[in-house]
Amino acid sequence: MKRKWTAFVLCLLLGWIGAHRFYVGKNGSGFLYLFTFGLFGLGWFWDALMILLGQFKDGRGMQLVADGAGAGAGAHGAAVDLPGVGSCQVEIVGESFYQDTLRKIGHAYASGKRQEVEARLILEGNNPKDPQAVRIDIQGKPVGYLSREYARKYRQQLATLGHPNATGRCDAIVLGGRKRENGKQTQLCVLLDLPPDWF
Repeated sequence: MKRKWTAFVLCLLLGWIGAHRFYVGKNGSGFLYLFTFGLFGLGWFWDALMILLGQFKDGRGMQLVADGAGAGAGAHGAAVDLPGVGSCQVEIVGESFYQDTLRKIGHAYASGKRQEVEARLILEGNNPKDPQAVRIDIQGKPVGYLSREYARKYRQQLATLGHPNATGRCDAIVLGGRKRENGKQTQLCVLLDLPPDWF
């Protein structure tokens, strides 16, 4: 997950050689900027504007993260980056209740493609059914939960990392949505990029 303000500073200072594009994983266009003085200055200016407006995405098509990585773990709205393994394997539960939300999040779902997103893991200490619940949000909207077993193990790992009350942040994918022969879509599901040995 790449930082919006890091990309913006790199763009301002070194955008003419494509430093911000290398940073977010857009290496091909980074080399193009390197040899064309940031597309003759026009691409450099346009990228700076898109970063400010929150429209600039990284090489995987994911939005840049606006808040700093060093934000306090216990602060409201702060999030800590969770370690990943580079592949999304951890399943969540309850997506069946959030299918409309998942379909509204991205345009790719209608064709059954996988969509890379950022997920936030919210500790729901005030959940009346389970005070240990961990809710999964994508783009500020709830899309499911960790299972009861996973939620407890996740909380233990969060405490081990030194952030027992923090909102966690990790990469995720949304799968499904392919149309069947009868015209109905398959259910969408969410997988998280978290270490499988946590669970």
